[in-house]
Amino acid sequence: LGGAVTKTSGKVNVWGFDLDKNPRQVRASIGIVPQEVNLDAFFSPKKLLELQAGLYGVTRKNRITDLILKMVSLQDKANAYSRSLSGGMKRRLLIAKALVHQPPILFLDEPTQGLGADGTARLGELIYELKKTYSIVVIEHDMEFLFGLADKISVIHWGQVIASGTPAELRENEWVKASTLGELA
Repeated sequence: LGGAVTKTSGKVNVWGFDLDKNPRQVRASIGIVPQEVNLDAFFSPKKLLELQAGLYGVTRKNRITDLILKMVSLQDKANAYSRSLSGGMKRRLLIAKALVHQPPILFLDEPTQGLGADGTARLGELIYELKKTYSIVVIEHDMEFLFGLADKISVIHWGQVIASGTPAELRENEWVKASTLGELA
């Protein structure tokens, strides 16, 4: 969906846009938060968001940089070097970058990777607030994190959906129980 690879078959529709006919509109409809932290260490969060907004063609008068920094609780670090941020702050900055063009859908790839318990809890609180405004897809191995956050969960194993439902429904699924307890390889 983000354009990193080309689809080989099928039909993709995002927010009413066909990927084959309107790839730019599809990309504009999504914000992607990558698994790997990919920030320029010598730019401040504010500068990074301004640059990202420019890449998406957001005019200066339509930028909401300060609001986004406040949403992700980085307003106090707006002018600090990105390299000085903690792991959790860097994760929140990646989310902020995905929000600069105000997409209706966010994809978060392994957002808790490298975070401790406190960072994961803060990130969960942020995602919980964001899901009031955005449709959010989280790719995550930490099932307990998802159980506390998601409205619906799909478990994919080797490219196949093997379980899908609400957190309560999945807590009763034998495969999910086994995998959460580490009984499956």
